Amino acid sequence: PRTIPSIRTIVKTFGLAMATTFILTIILSLLGYLPISGETSRVPLAKYQEVVYFLGFTHPNIFGTFLTTMFMVLYFLYFKRNPKLVVSVAVILLLIDKIITAGTALVGIVLILILIFIHSMEKKQVWKGKFGKIIYSLPVALTLFSFWLAYNNKSPLGTFINKNIASRPDIWNAYLTHYPIKMFNTAPKIQLDGINTILGNGALDGGYIYVLIYWGIVAWIFYIIMFSSLIKMSIESNNFQLYSIAFVIILMSFPESHMIMFFENVFLILFGFYQYPKNERIQLLRQ
Repeated sequence: PRTIPSIRTIVKTFGLAMATTFILTIILSLLGYLPISGETSRVPLAKYQEVVYFLGFTHPNIFGTFLTTMFMVLYFLYFKRNPKLVVSVAVILLLIDKIITAGTALVGIVLILILIFIHSMEKKQVWKGKFGKIIYSLPVALTLFSFWLAYNNKSPLGTFINKNIASRPDIWNAYLTHYPIKMFNTAPKIQLDGINTILGNGALDGGYIYVLIYWGIVAWIFYIIMFSSLIKMSIESNNFQLYSIAFVIILMSFPESHMIMFFENVFLILFGFYQYPKNERIQLLRQ
């Protein structure tokens, strides 16, 4: 329909709103209305025992995730027009993520840069062929891998990931033990007022486990369909930027929950364009 905005317009509007929120949060922190860098809050049973605020955000990695998401918006909107500018911004954001130790956010930007490099070197569009379509199976594979780590959290691999990715397998094991997965789950009721009343470090990071624990199997199936739709839309419209963003979102959803949240990731809502015929979807994506 002529009345709906193009996908680029929606992504640009979201990006501006997110940038405004990001800057406003930093300003409110500097003015003292939000926690400033270095302030901490106690978290029982966490190895690090405290959550360190950073410029109004509850953790440096959340700050970094905002940067990564805004970079995805920039990459989607402007890479074809000005690739050198986008890559330059990526390098700057990588340095920021490195300085503030936002590891997962840093990996997201690195992955996009690697995909850009590979795409620039290949003579054929491999990502549109059978090899590129392997990505369709990644969400299911990563979900199964999450379960394996949760139930083998003391294995050498589980121990390694616990050490390097904030105790993810241990936390997943604790949640899955106490909150069985159902078709429709309800959010776990967790108390934070005592050392023995919390699981893991209180933060259930890991998008695939998060969806299953909080919302259930039906919601997980919906996310699988949503990811697949995003991939298909990128391939049918010959949009490598959207394809690489979908790839990174799927990978980052393994250790982090931020990428599955609609209010943090505008690309998830593109699934809604599947109510329109293929030709209209492609037109709305290219406008």
